[in-house]
Amino acid sequence: MHGYLPPATEDKVTFAVTRDGKSHIIDFPLNKLEEQLDGKQFHRVNRQFILSVDSILDIQPYFNGKAIIKVRPSYDGVIQISREKVPALKLWLDEPYI
Repeated sequence: MHGYLPPATEDKVTFAVTRDGKSHIIDFPLNKLEEQLDGKQFHRVNRQFILSVDSILDIQPYFNGKAIIKVRPSYDGVIQISREKVPALKLWLDEPYI
């Protein structure tokens, strides 16, 4: 899978969004999914999102050292990462993943 996992809806359903924009229901919590995914391909950027390396288009500076992540396929909301997690994300992106 290449894409991202957007936040749960009001019904507490978790979805995976693939690079072609299709959504798939995930039957278990993000914590469990995170344990099963390849850490070289996927990164948990906050409590609501796990992103694939291929889904990240841009990282833009935000207030107080935080960052906003732009993804493909596009996401209508804002994916924000805390200033504490920005260095780990940048390090992860610099690692070879093939």
